[in-house]
Amino acid sequence: MTTTLPQTMGDLLPTGAPPQWRASVDRAAQLLAPRWPTGPVERAPGGGLASLALILYALHHTQSQEPAAVPVSALRDVLDGGLDVNDEPFTIKKLITEGLSAAGHRVHDADHVMCRVAARMLHRDAPPVVNTPLGAVDVPFGMGGSVPGPSDLRFAAAWLTQVLGALDEETVAALPPAPKPAGPCTS
Repeated sequence: MTTTLPQTMGDLLPTGAPPQWRASVDRAAQLLAPRWPTGPVERAPGGGLASLALILYALHHTQSQEPAAVPVSALRDVLDGGLDVNDEPFTIKKLITEGLSAAGHRVHDADHVMCRVAARMLHRDAPPVVNTPLGAVDVPFGMGGSVPGPSDLRFAAAWLTQVLGALDEETVAALPPAPKPAGPCTS
């Protein structure tokens, strides 16, 4: 099943969302619209929209940049940041966390849509836990356990790198405005 860009935008824009978040989602949608899939896909790009909106929101709060004014080259620089030992985009995670903090939020602050989205995008599945007579114990990697699974942000960053890599400032300047969200939702 494919979710349309306006539907995905609506999911990210509950009633009462802050104007900076709305501007971030709109700018992200504008940049991604030309490459948004119209047919079935293996992995939905909704995480890409959410991740790019989080990056734009974080840049607004850490560098005082309006989302519509952030150059694509600056977004590519963010996406080209380092990976940790588990191939997770730690520089993007750090930027998002710092941006939420600068806006007066915490990643797991359920009262704000940006925080709920960040928590979902940054989450990694925990390694298995075994219940023993002495309590629950993580299964170590070397003993048949596994490391936590990849975050949605990891997949989104790879997709965003491809999409934004195909855009130059001239193409971006000619893009139409973002579509109107289907919604917004009220959750």
